[in-house]
Amino acid sequence: MAQVPFQELISEVLSIAPACPTPTIIRSMRNAAIELAQKAECMRWELEGDLAIAGIPDTELSVPTDMVMMHPISLRYNGKNIKPLSVRMLDVDNVSWREETSDVPTNWIPRQNAISTVRLYPIPSVTGTITGEIAIKPSRDATGIEEVFMDRFMTYIIDGALGRLLAIPSAPWFDGQLAQYHKSEFIAMLDEARRIADADNVPKLRKLKYGGN
Repeated sequence: MAQVPFQELISEVLSIAPACPTPTIIRSMRNAAIELAQKAECMRWELEGDLAIAGIPDTELSVPTDMVMMHPISLRYNGKNIKPLSVRMLDVDNVSWREETSDVPTNWIPRQNAISTVRLYPIPSVTGTITGEIAIKPSRDATGIEEVFMDRFMTYIIDGALGRLLAIPSAPWFDGQLAQYHKSEFIAMLDEARRIADADNVPKLRKLKYGGN
């Protein structure tokens, strides 16, 4: 899927925060997009089928370019639902759980040291596929986000960026009152963003580009 660069939204910010450097604008947009994804869990990705190899407990889940997984929302192994489980719970109930195998795993376990990876329990004894939905967010060096997310959340990102930029005291574009307005707009939109994601509304095609094009 096509990615929309934050660069395309620069003119929307410059109309309110004139003379703001481009790198500063892009950094603020990226941070706003990350905060939006983290707080509203509104950026979700449908897994088309990641390979789970027999005898291998860990499976890496695919994510779009410049995005990272926060956590799975729902996962299926060969079409059957598998549920989340913690290492602590397994260690209490069954000290030998790490060696157990099964044709069909029943659970997935988050891997703290591998962001986009989950551990399957029991270990699959046959190769299968994992499908489902995961919550994702932009990486710390992302230059844009997927078009489907920009279509849905463009105004949210602009408000979030302006709330940050206009609050910089030493900046020539500083406006504390306007910064608070955009920050409040951004916060007010978080619940709406989550509802949009929960409803899985079909996004509109992007007809207009920001940035004057």
